[in-house]
Formats: sequence, structure tokens, C-alpha cells
Amino acid sequence: MVLAAYLRRLEAAGAPLTYEARQQLTSMITWSDNKAADALYPVIGDPGMLDVARRARMRSFEPTGYWSEAQVTADDMARLMWRLRPVLGQRYRELGMRLLAHVIPAQRWGIPDVAGSSWHAWFKGGWRESPRGQLVHQAALLRGGGQRVAIAVLTDAQPSQAYGIDTIRGIAARLLGTAGRG
Repeated sequence: MVLAAYLRRLEAAGAPLTYEARQQLTSMITWSDNKAADALYPVIGDPGMLDVARRARMRSFEPTGYWSEAQVTADDMARLMWRLRPVLGQRYRELGMRLLAHVIPAQRWGIPDVAGSSWHAWFKGGWRESPRGQLVHQAALLRGGGQRVAIAVLTDAQPSQAYGIDTIRGIAARLLGTAGRG
């Protein structure tokens, strides 16, 4: 959501993407760099996030003043991924899609891991400690075999990050019909 809000803000202002901002966006998406997200969020704030939520037709999104604490449902994240291309805007759409398709190998767990080479994946995952354990989330847009699928799995109270990743992997395998193959 931060990526889409930032790119839309630039497009609306007719502003160029600076080298520094490109580096922050790349780091935020491909390496899951929270410091980069922290640096970009004040530029867009809750209004930018709400704009993205409206464009994605999210139903339950609630901003909280900080990007990683926003309240969101799996349904809403799937809606965002389903409408990803138009939500990113036009001017910087290809950059946004390229970043979401080129997440570093160490971060390609869960949904894209299960989808394998038969699907092209644009995705973002995240994890952090929560008061209940580990919070591990992932959302993806997949295309392959003439199909287009949006999946989002949000977990909390996981005993470890690895357990959360396995949970996401298992759900994705069932949704994609690859339980015995992935």
C-alpha cells in the first residue's frame, strides 16, 4: 500500500521519481526494508493509504498513523492485489510491478514458493513480533495457465516466523491445488 500510495502521489503531482526515492522503494519491496518504509510513510501518511484502499475497493481498512499498524483483512489485501495494476497508477505502474515481481530469493517464501514456475507472481510479505507471538502476512497476484488469482494470508500468534511461513505455504497449496506438489 505504501508503494502504491507513493507512486500515485508522484503521478498526481507530475513529479519525477528521485534516485533516493527509487532506492527506498526498491529496498522496501525487494528486501522488505522497514526503515525505507518508515522514511516513505510520512510523505503519504494515512490519506495516501486511504486513497489506495478506496481505489482497491477495500472494505475494512483502518489506518492508525503508522504503516505497519494499519488494520486490514485478508479479503482487503486480496482486493488490492486483484486491482494492483490500476491502483499503482499509470506513470510508474511498470516500476511498481517490476519491484513486486523481483523480491529477493530469501523473501520468496509462502505463496510464490508454492506457485512455482507455472505462475508469474507479484507479491509482498511481511513479518514482525506482535503481542501474541509472530505476525506473518503475505499477499500475491498470480498469473499462469490463462488464470489470474489474488491470494492474501494474514496470520498472528504464530510461535515462530518459520511456523507462519509454513502456515501460509499450506494455505496457498490448498488454494492453488498443489498440496502434494509444493
